Amino acid sequence: MTRATTEHPTGYQLLHNPRLNKGTAFTEAERRAYGLEGLLPPAITNTELQVARRHVEIANLDNDLQKYLVLSDLQSATRHYSMQS
Repeated sequence: MTRATTEHPTGYQLLHNPRLNKGTAFTEAERRAYGLEGLLPPAITNTELQVARRHVEIANLDNDLQKYLVLSDLQSATRHYSMQS
């Protein structure tokens, strides 16, 4: 079982850390250990499914400007994440 430590943020602090936040990919054990129960939707999905859903979302956008804006936001979030690593 995964256990929370004093070095690892829990609850909202964990969810606000883009480097550590896995969204709905946290397992039930991780949700208990890190105090995330009730803070995330009950469904558990792996990161591959999250990526696939995002890809479908972008592919279904109406025009190139919308796609550009979503991809730009994604790139900005990725850049922010890599700068914190």
